Amino acid sequence: MFDSTIEFFARHRTAANILMILMLVVGIASASRLNKQFFPDVDVEIIAVSVNWSGATAEDVDSNIVQPLEPELRTIANVKKVMSSSFEGNAVVQVEFVFGADMQKALADVEAAVGQVDFPPDAEAPKVIKAEFYDTVSRIVLSGPFPLSSLRYHAKIVKEDLLQRGVDKVEFSGLPDEEIRIEIKEAELARLGLTLGDISRAISSSSVDVPAGRFADGALRVRSLGLRKNAAE
Repeated sequence: MFDSTIEFFARHRTAANILMILMLVVGIASASRLNKQFFPDVDVEIIAVSVNWSGATAEDVDSNIVQPLEPELRTIANVKKVMSSSFEGNAVVQVEFVFGADMQKALADVEAAVGQVDFPPDAEAPKVIKAEFYDTVSRIVLSGPFPLSSLRYHAKIVKEDLLQRGVDKVEFSGLPDEEIRIEIKEAELARLGLTLGDISRAISSSSVDVPAGRFADGALRVRSLGLRKNAAE
């Protein structure tokens, strides 16, 4: 068969040239349709669920958050593995899906499964995060004889400008976390018969988002939004 093919093209040189031209045309046409990216998309098949429960031990977190949550997550379609970690005051559960799974649907399924779990009343609302891959493109350094508040302000302006220009993600580093400092005169504490610990506990108990259950077969959840995020509040 192979010898007869060679013999055919040896006798019909025009056919060999036509075949070669056809292969070149098909190759050039296919090259223009190839997917080409300088930074190719990388889809990570992992969704994480994080629940904060301030003051709880790792054992309480495991028994009251992780153990009720894991069975709900394992029944989701295309789940490959469920990994959990319990810490003091925090639980993290990672759900790994099979390669090629629809991650948008998976995210919706995980959120629905989390909504079926009755978490402790004083635990914070769970956070469902889809893992994403980012590659560092550039780093920008802002410096000068200015206070940190001024540098933070200008850094936020640069961040917003980059996001508007199409950059997917911009992160800050080197700036300390913002804090709100509350100062109380000792005479006022003595007059009210309070301590700084009492003030701290009052602020902690009043500045929190409180879950209030769910209805409509778990489709709707009710929360009381009371988290204070600025000094005026």
